[in-house]
Formats: sequence, C-alpha cells, structure tokens
Amino acid sequence: MDKVAKGIHHLLYLLLILLPVSGMMQIITSDVGKALLAGDAALLPKKFEGVTAHGVHETLVTVLIVLVVVHLLGALKHQFVMKDGLMQRMSLRKK
Repeated sequence: MDKVAKGIHHLLYLLLILLPVSGMMQIITSDVGKALLAGDAALLPKKFEGVTAHGVHETLVTVLIVLVVVHLLGALKHQFVMKDGLMQRMSLRKK
C-alpha cells in the first residue's frame, strides 16, 4: 500500500509539471496564441483537429481527475476504515 501511495503522489507531481507544458505546446501549435495576443475570443479555434498537444493535454487532464479521485478515496479509507489518524497528523492545527 505504501508503494501505491508513493506512486500516486509521484504521478500527481509529474502531472502538475506535464499539464502546463502540454498546455503551452497546445498554444504554440494552434491558433490560440493569435487569439490571446489579439485579445479576441472570436479567433479561438472551434475544434482542435490535428493538434497533437490538445489530445495529450485532454488525456493528462483525465488521468489527473482519476488520480485525484483515487487520492481522495485513499484519504477517506485512512479516516474512516483504518482510523489511523492520518488526517489529524496532516492537519496544520495541533491539539
């Protein structure tokens, strides 16, 4: 269980690095940059067909959502099933 927890945390950190990178690549490889520079939302593309970075970005967002749900379920398991005081130890308030 410790290895799974470490793996999930490492993946969360990795995604927090990869998501902005894929977002920047999406801006660079599509017409989004032109719309941002012009300040005109009408210039945004209706669909991102043919933009590989968009597909990567969407996939990474989906993986992030799944990992956050798994992380939340793990925290709830510690709180209500294992009752090991993990949430209290993580709290900034000390009793």
